[in-house]
Amino acid sequence: MGANKPFRKSIALGLMLGGLSWSCHADLYEDGLIAYASGEHALAASNFIDAAKTGHAGAEHMLARLFSEGIGIKSDATEAQKWTRKAAEGGIALAQYNLAEMYLNGEVATADDAAMYRWYEKSAQGGVVMSYYRLGQLLEQGRGVAKDAAQAKYIFGVAAAELDVFAQKGDPRSQNTLASMFETGKGVAQNYAKAAQWYRQAANQGFAEAQFNVGRMFAAGNGVDKNDVEAMSWFRRAAQQGYSKAKVLLDAMVKDGRGSVAMVTGR
Repeated sequence: MGANKPFRKSIALGLMLGGLSWSCHADLYEDGLIAYASGEHALAASNFIDAAKTGHAGAEHMLARLFSEGIGIKSDATEAQKWTRKAAEGGIALAQYNLAEMYLNGEVATADDAAMYRWYEKSAQGGVVMSYYRLGQLLEQGRGVAKDAAQAKYIFGVAAAELDVFAQKGDPRSQNTLASMFETGKGVAQNYAKAAQWYRQAANQGFAEAQFNVGRMFAAGNGVDKNDVEAMSWFRRAAQQGYSKAKVLLDAMVKDGRGSVAMVTGR
């Protein structure tokens, strides 16, 4: 038995050092979060980099965000994608959703619809509600999975129910997506008035895509009285935030002469 004592001591020491190592990594991540919340973005980036190098999935996710938005570190789409993938593989549900979005938007070098579908599926299992909506779209289109209208309808219904919870709590992205479902009749009965209502709530919070959508509703007279002045006003707000589609329609309305009154009022 005595001969095993050095062995036991070495195991105990290894476990202790391993625990200290993990604690150190966790501390770096937590320090990064504190620095980020305090506005010390460069320090946060440094801490996240050190923690991410050890495989800390949470740090990888935050680092991806910083590289994507250029916060505390130079913006770098390649690095953002690299760390997003690492965080996704580490089980971070939001990173899995973001990686799937990269596939959807053609930002990944090699297109892979099957991989995109799998990442949305994983993120949905992890509680990212928007993934249900994307899964419904992919099932409806047959992208990355066999086309299945019945399953798509079911998934859209799940998405609508889940999004309604977050929309009621004031989340603008959920409000905007729920509005689009009412507009198109996916997962819910088509209802332009409710679509306009939810678009408006998201738009009032400064959500650019929703501002664009409110403009569309006024321009077409769907769910609201047709009003070019209001349409121009909302397109302009979205365009000022860099939403390119709004700029296109804004220019088209000006060219057609439909927006002259709105331009004069300066709304």
